[in-house]
Amino acid sequence: GNPEGASIDGIFRQVRPFLAKGGRPGPQGDAAYHMILGREPVLTRADVELMRDSMREYNVRLAEENYNQYNNDGRKFQELPEEAQTLLLDWVWNFGRADDVHGKNAYSPDKEKERESSGMVYRAPVAKKTRYEFWTLVYANDWKRLAEKLKSADFPLRTRSYDERYRARGRLLDRALQRGWPDSSAC
Repeated sequence: GNPEGASIDGIFRQVRPFLAKGGRPGPQGDAAYHMILGREPVLTRADVELMRDSMREYNVRLAEENYNQYNNDGRKFQELPEEAQTLLLDWVWNFGRADDVHGKNAYSPDKEKERESSGMVYRAPVAKKTRYEFWTLVYANDWKRLAEKLKSADFPLRTRSYDERYRARGRLLDRALQRGWPDSSAC
């Protein structure tokens, strides 16, 4: 149920003026700042909790769908230890559902090399490469290699905050690996 006093309708009444309309993006940067200034939405703690809980459930479902559909060993998301589930949820929360492994816009290292060798200048966005590298290891259930890659922050998308997050998630995943998972049933 909803936290007491929380209302989706009330939340939307507060934020609707600031949302994108008609398929066009909403204001950004200074324009967004000036549009909101003096008209800031006022949300209750219950509203914030409802939004947080809704986003968590939504992102858990996305992480679960990605993993269940594409992992190579038939294991289900709910069978993963909580550390691995947390890692996947955190990744989807930060990078979105796209795995850049599947679909017509998926990243392809071979296509990138092919384009470069033909003289075309094409560099896939670093976020696309990062998602591709992460999900490729997840789907292959190569958890040990993924933990090492995370702990060394060895992804194309590099910022201080992302590097710290990668390392923390690598240490989290390491906890499950140190219990013997996935080689044993230790979850």
